[in-house]
Amino acid sequence: MTDNTTIKDQPAECNLSRREFLKASAAAGGTAAFLGVVPWASNALAAEEGSEELTYQLARPENVIYSVCLNCHTACTIKTKILDGVAVKVDGNPYSPMNVWPHIPEETPLAYAALVDGKLCPKG
Repeated sequence: MTDNTTIKDQPAECNLSRREFLKASAAAGGTAAFLGVVPWASNALAAEEGSEELTYQLARPENVIYSVCLNCHTACTIKTKILDGVAVKVDGNPYSPMNVWPHIPEETPLAYAALVDGKLCPKG
């Protein structure tokens, strides 16, 4: 079915077949994609020995904003986690009985409340 006049010969100086080129391209693309994710994952999972700070950046109280979801008339309370000025995760507010039962007391320190995640409705 192929016509020999349409097939072009590979140049002599090129010793890489099309299949090998596609394999190498897929490997390079996969490696680049993996390395793009690694710095954020390593920052989230890295634990320094002897450090009293929270190692998970999203659990730090300064990276948490308590707010309200207005996707319906219920106005569920939410906890939004911020990383580099961008909202990256939304959880239920542990201070609210809508999200956690029994909810944590209002006197609970923010450092502890930042570690507790509540449930969300399907719209949130």
